[in-house]
Amino acid sequence: MERPKKGTQAERLLNWMEAGHKVTPLDSWELLGIYRLSDVVFKLRRNYGYNIITDSVDVPNKYGETVTVGEYELVMNEPEMAFSLSNTVTQTTGGTIYQDTMFKIR
Repeated sequence: MERPKKGTQAERLLNWMEAGHKVTPLDSWELLGIYRLSDVVFKLRRNYGYNIITDSVDVPNKYGETVTVGEYELVMNEPEMAFSLSNTVTQTTGGTIYQDTMFKIR
């Protein structure tokens, strides 16, 4: 499987998750310097084919309120089954633009 380029946020996140760590948005900002975690996860899934699952977890915010955030985990050493459904979004004079929806089964 292709890996992200060295020195990128994607490489930093992948190395962290390959070490067995799960990551939330606050973790990624404080520990890895990644502000838009969901975008980096999207790129690892879409551009490199990594199987990263998302779970919802409840955490306290700075006001003591419980909020739900996404927690990401890299699934390793499991066969991945994925399929894509393409839905036409719009027609342009240059051709058709498609939006892909990926479904991963673990």
